[in-house]
Amino acid sequence: MPRGGARSGNCICRGGYTNIWDGSIASAFAGGTGTAKNPYQIATGAQLAYLASSVNSGETYAGKNFVLTADIDLNKRPWTPIANAFSDALFGGSDYRIFAGNLDGQGYAVSNVAIGSEKVPLESDVFGLFGVTEGKISNLHLNTVSIHGIAKNVSGYVIGLAGGLIGSASGNVENCHVTGLTMTMTVPDSGWAAAYWIGGLVGALDAGQIDECSASGKITEKSDKGSIGGLIGELGKASKITYSRADVALNVKADYYGGADVGGFIGKGNGKSDTETVIRNCYATGNVTGGAYTGGFTGSISGLNIKNCYATGDVSGAVASMASFAGTDGPNMNYYGSIINCYATGEVTGKAAYMYAFAMQNATKRSEVKNCYFSDANSSLKDPNESAVAKTPDEMKTDSFANALNAGDKSNGWVFVNGKALGGAEPADYSAIEKALKNVPSDLTVYTDESVAALNKAIDGVIQGKAAVNQAAVDAMAKAIEDAIAALEKKPVETTVQLPQTGDDSNLALWTALLLVSGAAICTMMAGKKKNYEK
Repeated sequence: MPRGGARSGNCICRGGYTNIWDGSIASAFAGGTGTAKNPYQIATGAQLAYLASSVNSGETYAGKNFVLTADIDLNKRPWTPIANAFSDALFGGSDYRIFAGNLDGQGYAVSNVAIGSEKVPLESDVFGLFGVTEGKISNLHLNTVSIHGIAKNVSGYVIGLAGGLIGSASGNVENCHVTGLTMTMTVPDSGWAAAYWIGGLVGALDAGQIDECSASGKITEKSDKGSIGGLIGELGKASKITYSRADVALNVKADYYGGADVGGFIGKGNGKSDTETVIRNCYATGNVTGGAYTGGFTGSISGLNIKNCYATGDVSGAVASMASFAGTDGPNMNYYGSIINCYATGEVTGKAAYMYAFAMQNATKRSEVKNCYFSDANSSLKDPNESAVAKTPDEMKTDSFANALNAGDKSNGWVFVNGKALGGAEPADYSAIEKALKNVPSDLTVYTDESVAALNKAIDGVIQGKAAVNQAAVDAMAKAIEDAIAALEKKPVETTVQLPQTGDDSNLALWTALLLVSGAAICTMMAGKKKNYEK
């Protein structure tokens, strides 16, 4: 549901006007100058295509600001990503495209995004609504996204960065959501996969942050290469993900020599310290199948520092190493990481060279695994060096389990709700807002302009897609609407005496008769007084 809503007459309508794209390209935006106070406005698919065309012609819009003002239906017409070329930047060249502006979706949705097709997949180095971004993308919803792509071979190096929203991001992504994702990716027959990163939301994030975002759907990868995750493929240095979730089914080709890192939430990281590649209070629910190094949450730790997270999907079909949470450790001491206060409930099945109950830990115990838990269904897979602890399903459905995950510090965010330990990334409850909206009077013309304007402001203040950690803020939005409804003031009732209009003969006879009767009564009264006086 979009933020606020379109207004028609006396009605506040939830959900903006949906423009169905006909494939055309506009010659300008709907309005605005690109400043923070007066951003460029995008209301149609043609205007969104104009943004893509401008960026793909070399305009970066660095520091400029954009807003969506309506829902947009791209109508499954072939979409060219905004910033559609990036490989040259990886080789130190200058022939690449990037969107360096900021876009606020204002809670509106872009639906039916189609990039390539099953019969004719797109061959490119970036895939997504945006190919490459450097600014901030926020409050944007994508519904029904279809991506069928082949990574590009550039001088023997395979480059492919694919995400439902963004292929490669180096800025912030806040409160953005991809639903109904169908993605199928592969690589050419030859070439080394130098940069092949695939995620439900973002392919690769470098020096940025993802907060309160989600992705749902399915990803199929046919080559068993690269880093593939339900939300993000690879997390670069100085990057962070908080209060985000993935419900993406991953099906990756299993090839021992392919080397794919596959995780329900993330493929792998690329950090070297405990302040880099940070993931906090996130979760993954999708089943994960195939790959080389596979886990319910992450394929490889590789410098990731994960805290207060969980995975519930089953893991199967990997060939090198797999586990319910993290498939493998970092490759060397520079890429060790940590997993703290986390749990996994999924079952690990099949055969792989190495199998673990929770996460790969050998005698060296390279990465730190502290206060973590796994389902006792995987107890037979536990390596003697694994520090994670087995729990039965019933033990995981207790308040004491949530307390154990908090490790004595409630700021870690674990709470026990409806038989499950939750970390705050779950969707917030918007039922109070929906209830409040149903109480909005159907006819607002009887109320003063000032009080109606205050109600409209409260409705416009609703931000959809927030995580449970911000439930108090969502409840405050509902209360603001309720208070504005209670404060509606009716317009004063106007009382006037209606006189006959000049030239109006409709009641002339009636008025004449009344005058005659009144005159006769006066004459009778005066005659009576004269007689009394004479007497």
